[in-house]
Amino acid sequence: MRAEPDLFAQVRHSAGGAGYWRLDDTIEEWNPEQGTGTGFKFEGLKAEDLLAAIHRALAAFQDKEGWKRLMLNGMAQDYSWEKPAREYAAVYEEAVSKREVKRTRVELERPASL
Repeated sequence: MRAEPDLFAQVRHSAGGAGYWRLDDTIEEWNPEQGTGTGFKFEGLKAEDLLAAIHRALAAFQDKEGWKRLMLNGMAQDYSWEKPAREYAAVYEEAVSKREVKRTRVELERPASL
């Protein structure tokens, strides 16, 4: 997945994404009162659900200071592969170590005559 451009807010369905990459993980719903969030999500499968998210985005755009905060929040996100790669490597190392422990136990339990 490529890094997202910096100067727009995303409107996405929360369950999308191919493979393990879930778009729900990449967007936090904008909260104008707290100034948190990176975009706008919708969950239903109807046009009205998408339209409601678009309306929230348009309303946020009217608040120039809030919109600036939303853009800065998005630019502060790390969309690189660095963190997922580290997590994958950790899972792989754990799997290898469990396999080694299992292999050692089998060798210890095996009778000497074999």
